[in-house]
Amino acid sequence: MEVGGDHINFLDLSISLEECNNVLAPSFGIFRKPTITGLSIHSFSLHPLIHKSACLTSAIHRMLAIPLSPAARLAETAIIKQIAAVNHLDINVDQLIRRISARSLLAENGPPVSTPQRDVRWLRLPYLGKSSDRLASLLKRYNYRVGFYSPLTLGNLVRLKDPTPPPGSLGHLRIEVCRMPGCIHRPNGP
Repeated sequence: MEVGGDHINFLDLSISLEECNNVLAPSFGIFRKPTITGLSIHSFSLHPLIHKSACLTSAIHRMLAIPLSPAARLAETAIIKQIAAVNHLDINVDQLIRRISARSLLAENGPPVSTPQRDVRWLRLPYLGKSSDRLASLLKRYNYRVGFYSPLTLGNLVRLKDPTPPPGSLGHLRIEVCRMPGCIHRPNGP
């Protein structure tokens, strides 16, 4: 058990009691350990953009879900921008916050959407950079969802040559060598 007095950190929340009109009211903030570096997936890595920006969108969703004061919200926005800069992500954080905020407000307060349900079809494709992201957005218009996989895995790196088929399988030829003088090669010899 931890005794915090008027301030305590619990998981990723920082909860403090502030006096307002002679009444203690809780005030929330987002807690990060002092050793946090903010490193995630670097922008030069061969991952989809949605994976690279997942740390930002996660932090934004957390910021919007917690009732932060305006000062705490500005501080959290600055930290999210710093995480984007550390990972060299060229993303407009303010615009991303507005988009996510608008989507969540529409989902909570908008009228129920009565669109016909269509079957979503999934495709599994290798991730090959920005062209894969563009292809996924085009396929989304036609109700296809794309699941990417890395074409270069650790298992493929370990295998340095093509696997040799086992004896007796298709593609494995048995060749017998003739041991008689003057005979170079005879496939079905004694």
